[in-house]
Amino acid sequence: MNKSIILLLVLINLIYICSARRLFTATSTTACCTTTGSTTITTYDTTTQFCCNGRVGTLPAGATGQCCGSNPLLTNQVCCNGVVQNAPNGESCCGTTLLAVGQSCCGGRSYNPESQKCCGDELVGNVISIDRDCCGTSGMTQGFTCCGGVGINPTTGQTCCGDETNGRSYNPSSQTCCSITTNNDDGTVDTRIQIASGVGTCCGLNSRVLDINQICCPSESVSDARIVSNSNNNLQCCGDEGYNPTTQSCCATEDASVTRVLTRSTDPTVNQECCVGTNKQLSLYNPSTQICCTDRGVAANLNERDGLTACCGSTAYDPKANQVCCQETLGCGDSCCARNAYWMDMMLCCDNTLIEIMGANWACCGKTYYNTETQVCCQGVPQMKLYDNGACCLDYHYNDAHYACCAPAVEVDTRKKDDKDDDKDKDDDKDKDDDKDKDDDDKPYNYVGKQYVKCGNSCCGNNGYFTEAATCCNSRLYETDPSSGFRCCDTSIFDPNSITELCCCDDAASDLTGVCDA
Repeated sequence: MNKSIILLLVLINLIYICSARRLFTATSTTACCTTTGSTTITTYDTTTQFCCNGRVGTLPAGATGQCCGSNPLLTNQVCCNGVVQNAPNGESCCGTTLLAVGQSCCGGRSYNPESQKCCGDELVGNVISIDRDCCGTSGMTQGFTCCGGVGINPTTGQTCCGDETNGRSYNPSSQTCCSITTNNDDGTVDTRIQIASGVGTCCGLNSRVLDINQICCPSESVSDARIVSNSNNNLQCCGDEGYNPTTQSCCATEDASVTRVLTRSTDPTVNQECCVGTNKQLSLYNPSTQICCTDRGVAANLNERDGLTACCGSTAYDPKANQVCCQETLGCGDSCCARNAYWMDMMLCCDNTLIEIMGANWACCGKTYYNTETQVCCQGVPQMKLYDNGACCLDYHYNDAHYACCAPAVEVDTRKKDDKDDDKDKDDDKDKDDDKDKDDDDKPYNYVGKQYVKCGNSCCGNNGYFTEAATCCNSRLYETDPSSGFRCCDTSIFDPNSITELCCCDDAASDLTGVCDA
């Protein structure tokens, strides 16, 4: 801000309060007044007015300086859930009302404890209920068991499966209580219950218990465990299904998320093991004649050759014999460029395109190459290196010692017009597209970034400036002395140490007084 303007403001004794939208003319006793959850800002005189949740009014006698909603609290008043109540004898609140002498509070409602009972914030409304126990939000005869909010009479032979909140009654002489507890990520605990018919062992949350000729095989979800028939008593579990370990194998991924029962060879001399693929495909293989290709989970034959220790798709190969596997395609070289093998000391792989190396210090720049000693690469465009410490502004190389790149935050398309047209015409005849590509090579590149290079060491919106000579306030520039200590208040500038200036903000950027945080 120009110093002469600041001096003029002081001389004419004007005091400004800066908000997110405008300046307020005020006095030395003016303060900010904001509304909770709103960006509405106003001001008030602290000696004669009050501010309660954005409402400004005349300060009444006896005001305590506290608010109740949009109203000021006076001496001998209390705030009951946003409602002002007179409490000359120090009464307490119950909901939005006051408690009378001898009254108690139940879920925000007052009641007489001599004639009513409070159960779970609900009133049980008769004198007899006083002698009863609470079960959930209801009264329950003393001596009963509370189960899922319902009282159970112990003389009926019933008992509780679960607890007072989540429970069901059952008869233990003919039924079994099955429950599963799950610990949630947020620290809470969920309990699921099931009353299974019969007396015995539970299998997840099945509706019946296991008998002697069955096994319980857990699935990915414990509650969905399966009951598997085991009449010959020779099965074991493989995931949620049964298998015979004498004739079958159970293959599973490392995390056991996928399981599969596979039938082994009938030849007892053949040793078979599980081949687990990274794609979770499962199969069996003979380690003495095959290798497991883990990328696909299938076996590849060795064909009596030595050194075949790796797989390419379903083909075994020797990785030491100058071969590489590129997307399940074998080739000669030491590296891959998409599906093509190549030698890194002879070619470059630029955006999945192979380019023969023309000399030392060559590197990729988009789909082409450039000389790192004499050129720079800006957004896939090779350019001559004009500055030792230069930088890229989109597709343009510039001197960042004296200039700044003030490009917009949104993505800018820096391609040539013909390149954009090629995208639109990509479904046209291939020969026509090839002709366009040849024409593009002869046309100059659109250096879009050049228009965003501005003089300065920083940006203020789309303008450049030097930070030691100016301050940027929300895309608006002010000439300032770095030692002045001026700060921004939205698009305005002010002195935070001055008693004649105050910056008011909305709730998201201020303290409880509405004054902007540092």
